[in-house]
Amino acid sequence: MKNNSKSITTFTLMAILAFANSLMAQMDQQRMDRDIRVASSVLQTLSQGDDAFMMYGENVTGEYIEGYGVMFSIGGQYSFIAPRRARGFGSKSTVGTTSGRSQVIVKQEGSGGAYTVAPVDIPPPPPKVDPESTLREIDDVKDLMTTFLVDYSQLIGQLKPDDKIVISTKKSDYFYYIKPNDENQEVHINKMSGAHGLTAELLKKDHEAYITGKIKRDQLLDKINFIEHQSENTSSKDLDMFAGMLRTLYNPEYTETYFISWTPEYEVIPSVGAVYSFRVYSSYDDQGLYQMPGVDQTGITEAERNEKVKELYPKFVEEFKQNLIQYGRSISSLEDGEMVMIRITMTKCNDCNLPTKLQFTVKQSVLKGYNQGRLKLEDAVAAVKFSEL
Repeated sequence: MKNNSKSITTFTLMAILAFANSLMAQMDQQRMDRDIRVASSVLQTLSQGDDAFMMYGENVTGEYIEGYGVMFSIGGQYSFIAPRRARGFGSKSTVGTTSGRSQVIVKQEGSGGAYTVAPVDIPPPPPKVDPESTLREIDDVKDLMTTFLVDYSQLIGQLKPDDKIVISTKKSDYFYYIKPNDENQEVHINKMSGAHGLTAELLKKDHEAYITGKIKRDQLLDKINFIEHQSENTSSKDLDMFAGMLRTLYNPEYTETYFISWTPEYEVIPSVGAVYSFRVYSSYDDQGLYQMPGVDQTGITEAERNEKVKELYPKFVEEFKQNLIQYGRSISSLEDGEMVMIRITMTKCNDCNLPTKLQFTVKQSVLKGYNQGRLKLEDAVAAVKFSEL
């Protein structure tokens, strides 16, 4: 009886410890999410400095990638750069963006300082880009990236010594700037030939050495790696092929879980790798009832559909990891230290308590190792990092 009691007590203690460890891990993730949100807001504020400001369509986003570090993205389809005083502080007009359209903010005469917003379609861009303006944009972005990496990256806790802190501008097809003079503010819209992008990266251990006084600021600046890239050079046949494979695998006609409706888009970020983004769906709405191709069911209610969505979720995750290895091994244009990242927006499912976004990442070295037979499938699948966002 005593032995029985002792076993029960030991089991209970182990269960409590396991629960505590699980809770601690959850709290760590919450802390990481909080740190990234704060750091993103700092990066956004830095982009609105005293001398110039840059405003991007999607602002600043950040995310933690297990085994890699943290990556911040600045920008979207359109980029803007202008003197700070052009933001409505005594200026005649400035420019913003809404849903892919530009908007001009104009101060109305005799309105007591009121401003109105007038959306306008983007006009045909002039054929030539001012190279000096483009260079100024790159220098400004380098300055804000440097300031963030040197003075604020310590805000992100829990990073390992070999983790990277990466900031990258997304590719931008249009470059906007406001050219001031004594009388007016002129809005210029240029189509950039091979739009410029910029990536900056710094190792956590290098920044830690600076914080602890082991190296000086100038030495830390030398350790920041800047890579300029152009959007016209960011596609390759193997990456296009993999996007097509995903489209086929998750075609409504063939899928056994969720499906996609178009070929996934991707972007190549130097030193990071290829980032694919797409949304998955679970059903078609058929006049209030639903069709689910993944389970070959029609005429089901929303409640029945939601139950099926939840049932399919673990199968989809495990199957996707395997597909990422089996078909991702065809990718050859990335360096071993780079990775393939898949960002998935989940199907809508009210009251399902499922994550809204998923992220899968695997290093190119893993895909290469499996393709060359140096890694077994189960070992390569185990190397895929998976996050629910």
